[in-house]
Amino acid sequence: MIEENTKENGLTSPEDKAFSENGSAESISAENISAEGGSAPVKKPTTESVSADEIASGIRYSADVMLGCVLDIAEELIECGAEIQRVEDTVERICTAYGACKTEVFVTTSLIVATIGMPDGYHKTQTRRIYSTQTNFSRIEELNALSRRICATIPTPEEFKRLYRESKKRIKNKYAERYVGAFLLVSAFTLFFGGGFRDALSAGIIALAVTTLIFFGPKWTNALAHTVVCSLAGGFLSLLAVFIGLGVNADKIMIGTIMLLIPGIDIGNSLRDLLCGDIVSGSIRLIKALLTASAIAVGYSIAVMAGGALNVF
Repeated sequence: MIEENTKENGLTSPEDKAFSENGSAESISAENISAEGGSAPVKKPTTESVSADEIASGIRYSADVMLGCVLDIAEELIECGAEIQRVEDTVERICTAYGACKTEVFVTTSLIVATIGMPDGYHKTQTRRIYSTQTNFSRIEELNALSRRICATIPTPEEFKRLYRESKKRIKNKYAERYVGAFLLVSAFTLFFGGGFRDALSAGIIALAVTTLIFFGPKWTNALAHTVVCSLAGGFLSLLAVFIGLGVNADKIMIGTIMLLIPGIDIGNSLRDLLCGDIVSGSIRLIKALLTASAIAVGYSIAVMAGGALNVF
């Protein structure tokens, strides 16, 4: 009777109230499940549900990718003839921007070793082997601009990789400009050392042939052997120019063409590295420059002896 009266008056007992509340809660959860299209309750991911191991794994993956991208830039800087101090500073600045609390870099003209330490105690070391170097100041400038942009914006590691790939796609082989530069350089030096107009013209034409050997020579050949071949070509073509009457003074033509091969930048970079305290890199570059000069001397000496035998001089 009491229960019927309470129901008629719209009143509920404590047990009924608790039951109704639970029922409403269950109905709400059921509605949420049906709205999500699932047959069982699914927990939404929260920051608390991510384990510490997953967070550490993500941080370590980002550090590995970041360090790999940084060494890509450092490797190309060395290949383009950048100084050692610039390469080490670039690696340290980018790694520090990405949160590395300690960065150790060792760079030579043939090897890069970098180790980073992250705040969580994770350490990573990567190395790169450098097989060949050249001189490309425009590419060094582009890589410096990319490094400053990365330090300023700090993109994600994947975005970092994309930016570097895009910068490599913009590289263009400006062969026409290089041929024109070689022609003007050699012709000017021939006139500077006392040659005539015909000698300058002959030297400029020979410079085009030597430049072709430099750019399109086989990549598998030894660098010193390739230098000897280019020197032989420059010397014998100088003799041929005088023999056919295009040039007048074979010695002046040789002096002009030899300037195309002189390792002046390598000598300057080696002295700069030595003065900056990079004894190993400076010594390696100096030895390489001296060996290159010796190879040039061997090639042109053979041509001079041949010219003396033929009474060209």
